[in-house]
Parts: sequence; C-alpha cells; structure tokens
Amino acid sequence: MNLIYIILYFSNVWAYDLVFEESVVLDVPIEQAFYFAGNASNDPVWRSEVHSIESNSDFVLGGLFIEDAFLGVHYNYITKVEITDLRAPFEVVYETTKDNPYKLKSWRSFEKIDSEKTLFKYKVFVEKDLIYDIWQFQIPLKIADRGYSYLMRIYLERLRN
Repeated sequence: MNLIYIILYFSNVWAYDLVFEESVVLDVPIEQAFYFAGNASNDPVWRSEVHSIESNSDFVLGGLFIEDAFLGVHYNYITKVEITDLRAPFEVVYETTKDNPYKLKSWRSFEKIDSEKTLFKYKVFVEKDLIYDIWQFQIPLKIADRGYSYLMRIYLERLRN
C-alpha cells in the first residue's frame, strides 16, 4: 500500500512546473498553529498579497475557498481552491477546483517541536502557464522562483510575529 501512495504522490507532484517551499518556527502549540495558519480564511492576516478569502463552509475536508489577491499585474486575481486533504493538526492541502484554468496546490504541514513551538512548512505547486497569466509576459522561471520564495519568506516572518 505504501508503494502505491508514493507513486501517486510523485505522479501528482510532477504535474506541476514550479514548487515553492519555505518554513518557519511558530512560538505557539501545534493545534493553535494548525487552526490559524492551516485555515485559508486567515490568509489575509499573514499573506500580504491576499485581499480577502470567501468560503462556503468551515475548515473541513471539501471546503471551498475563493481567494482575491494582488498577483503580478492583476490587482484582483481570483483563485478557487478546495481542501483535498485534512489531517488535523498536522497537514492540510488545498487544490484549485476543476473550473480554474490552471492547477495550483498549497500544502501546509505542522510539526510539534515542543509544547509551545511548531514548525510550519508551506509548499506551493504551480503550473508555469499560471506564472505567464499572472504577469502577462513570459518571465524566466528562475526569476519567478526567487521572487515568490522571497515573498513567502516575508509573509512567513509576518506570521511568526
């Protein structure tokens, strides 16, 4: 069974062109970290590019979230995602719904360091065509990687504080 899971995991990862990953240690218990940073409804508090998140449900498997964000040249770039995996308080995965033009996956994991510290890992998988759509011109993927990784570090630091 584990081999099948590994094969499915890597086949899904390879469907994306870019992977951004950053992490931060949060000075809160794992449950508090998970229910705040894991819940996309709280993203406008710590992700600087997000204007708002609307949701049709609570923080549950299958929950839908609509993000309005300032991405590239778009002041209001709308992305609809749903929770496709939820293992409280350790992991939550969001993926774009089938009606989105591009595939995006956000993976948020939480590891207990001690009773008052949590390691939060944030990983975003995207198709390269999404990068073109955001900027409206073909930028080198290495530049996109550096730029978004830098932005992720900034807002993870914002989350930590």
